[in-house]
Amino acid sequence: MYTRTLKKFYVDVRFSNHTKNKGESSCSQFKIRTIVGRLVRELERKLSNKGNYSNSLDLSTPAVTNGF
Repeated sequence: MYTRTLKKFYVDVRFSNHTKNKGESSCSQFKIRTIVGRLVRELERKLSNKGNYSNSLDLSTPAVTNGF
């Protein structure tokens, strides 16, 4: 769903060491974190019967909310 936008954001973050790319990189990191949070919440909603995935979802939620 977000494949094209995430590719662009990943490239922006990759070249964050250059001084002119610092601002764009930080914005891209924030947007990536927002998109990942949306996807995790969507998975939690769709997998209401978590069963096998409960452990991995419980591990991924703090990583998204606290940062990578």
